[in-house]
Order: sequence, then C-alpha cells, then structure tokens
Amino acid sequence: MEQIIDQAVKDYLDSLGQAQDEFLADIKELEDQGLSMEEIMVALGALSIADYFLQDLGMQAAVNSYLNSTDALLDDLFKFGRITESQLLALRKAQESAIIAYSNRLGSQIQLSMIQGVSNNMSIKEMKRMLSRDLALQSKQVEKVVGSGLAIYRRSVT
Repeated sequence: MEQIIDQAVKDYLDSLGQAQDEFLADIKELEDQGLSMEEIMVALGALSIADYFLQDLGMQAAVNSYLNSTDALLDDLFKFGRITESQLLALRKAQESAIIAYSNRLGSQIQLSMIQGVSNNMSIKEMKRMLSRDLALQSKQVEKVVGSGLAIYRRSVT
C-alpha cells in the first residue's frame, strides 16, 4: 500500500512540475508575440484556473492518477471494515473534491506568482526560481497533502 501512495505522490509531483513548465512556456510565448507586460498581466488575470490548470496544463491527469490510486488501495485490501458501498462512494467523492480543490489552489498560487513575476519584469528563469522557493509548491508540502489524503482514505475504508 505504501508503494501505491508513493507512486501517487510521484505522479502528482511530476504533473505539477510539467504544468509549471508549460505555464512558463505560455508566458514566454506571449512575450515572443510582442505582448506588453500589461497585456500579459491582463491575460493572466483573466485565466480560469480550473480550466487552464486542470485541462490545458494537464493537471487533470494528476487528479485522475490520484483517484486511480484510491481504487488501487481498495484492490489491495483483503476486506473492508463495516463500510457500505454508498459510504465508499461518498469517501471517494470527498477525495475527488479535495484533490481538485487542492490542485486549483496550487494553480491559483502559480497564477499569482506569474503575475507578480511579470509585473516585476522577471525573466522566465527568475520566475521559475521564484516558484521553486514557494513553500506551497515545494515537493515536501505536496507530498504531505497528497500522501496524507490517500493515507486517510485508506484508514477510512479499513
């Protein structure tokens, strides 16, 4: 079971890193198209993070992988406690809501950092460094949230 949780954390971190890189690449593309700092900031501010971060940048794959891990945890159990199918469904739905909300929160954090970086005329490299220093985006913090969520789910179904 620990392997399932460790793999889910790794997959989520990989997707998050890739999403950050793609976000930065999109900003670079806007700069290369000749948009002004103000135009880029308006574009960043107008983004629907739920759509952009989850769909366009691929974080929905991380969410799906996380949810697949909840299923794998069930497959790995010999028997459940006295939990009903409707209780299992409710727990899984709560996990889905939690991981989507967490992903959107991270996306919003990146969005704010990118707006700050653009407004301070930071290069893409400098913005990447700024993201790497953000406590909410550091691997230990993400590992804690994702791993804890799956561990709580596992305890809830046994």
